[in-house]
Amino acid sequence: MILFLTIIFIQRIIINHLEKLLIRRNLHLTYLVHTGKNQDMMKKQKEKQEQFVYVINTSIRFIYRMEDSILVVLFMLMMCLTLAQIFLRNFFESGIIWGDVLVRILVLWIGLAGAMVASRQDRHINIDIITRYLPKRARKVAGSMVALFTAGICAVAAHYSFQFVQMEFEDGGKAYAQVPTWVCEAIIPFAFIVISLRYLILSVSRLWEALCDR
Repeated sequence: MILFLTIIFIQRIIINHLEKLLIRRNLHLTYLVHTGKNQDMMKKQKEKQEQFVYVINTSIRFIYRMEDSILVVLFMLMMCLTLAQIFLRNFFESGIIWGDVLVRILVLWIGLAGAMVASRQDRHINIDIITRYLPKRARKVAGSMVALFTAGICAVAAHYSFQFVQMEFEDGGKAYAQVPTWVCEAIIPFAFIVISLRYLILSVSRLWEALCDR
């Protein structure tokens, strides 16, 4: 689980850095268009941007596949452990002592990891009773505000869940076997931080689209 946290953390840093670089490139190209630079410079800049975008998109797709793979592995582990518990109890009247505890922990990890995956493309459930009737630009601005509000709520949740995990760390409790409780709960603040960052980026990108929309 510590390895999973480390991998996801590195992925988030890479993705956020690449997305920021892509936004800067787009801003620079837009500036060149509006200032009327010569065509040769524009053409070269466009070719560089296309190459840059291709590298970024390829890297992001690779990282997303890794995220999906880790999520699938966790889900398969949970299913296998659950089936093993059922089999052992029905046929041998025994079971893995820490099996039930680990299954509950895996449910927590899978749920929050799935939330992180869903947030990368704004796939969470939302109610758009009003926004669907707004003009295109207003709808983008409203979407930006909603994403910003979501990022703020997740940031608050990350703050308090981090304090909770810190208390568990100081307490020194064990979840199962010799695994500390705080390690099993560390996914909570981490997931909320990732979701908050993703929705913050989504808010900025939607606002930029609304400003550039003519």
